[in-house]
Amino acid sequence: MNSASPGPRVTRETVEETALRLRTFIGRMEHRYEMSSAEMEAGVTAGSIRETAELSRWMSAVAFLRDLIVHGGTTGTPTSSTR
Repeated sequence: MNSASPGPRVTRETVEETALRLRTFIGRMEHRYEMSSAEMEAGVTAGSIRETAELSRWMSAVAFLRDLIVHGGTTGTPTSSTR
């Protein structure tokens, strides 16, 4: 009997799909908290907004989307990214 757990699940998606998924998540967070991502980041940096796990995930999504835009999706293959 094999007791080893399976490895991490890897899903391939195009860079465009990744960007759309991130934009959708970011938009939902902005709607939920009734503030822009820039306002949230400024508040967390200034200490006027407490960084929670959810806000940390939001900030990570914003940073990843920025990186994806700047670098053009250099992870995975030229037309796909991995997550």
